[in-house]
Amino acid sequence: MKYVLPARYREEFRKPLGEIFTDIKEISLKERRVIVVGDVTFWNLKERGVSPFLAIVDLRTQRKRMKLNLRGTIKVKNPPGNITMELWESIREGMKSGGIIVVEGEEDLAVIPCILEGRSGDIILYGQPNQGVVKVEINKESKEIAKKLLSLMERVDNEI
Repeated sequence: MKYVLPARYREEFRKPLGEIFTDIKEISLKERRVIVVGDVTFWNLKERGVSPFLAIVDLRTQRKRMKLNLRGTIKVKNPPGNITMELWESIREGMKSGGIIVVEGEEDLAVIPCILEGRSGDIILYGQPNQGVVKVEINKESKEIAKKLLSLMERVDNEI
């Protein structure tokens, strides 16, 4: 099974799910579990000296290949515009133990299962192209928004 984003809802999914910061240094992360989705955000956080609890990257930024020295990673496949069960399950497991998930394909929609699988009080950071970093605190409201977005996606039960 997987979820597929219909073209008619792409604009809805481009809207930031939280507050946008132009500089990651402006974001207070003290005593929080931090989950990062996206290579540039991950890299900027590491340069700040913060190691995220869980990072989901695809080793690309704006379709250009990035090189990161990553150890202890889990590799999964996830085509653009999809949330595969392979990705979802790796996020569910990652929320227990932390680590880095490297996605072959695209990780952009991973924010949704991160919100739904994360625990209250966790912080998710992800890049908003040409705008900055979005900070989402996992709480009842963000979980409801993630559920609404997931409901807009088409559930495909038979993968061929």
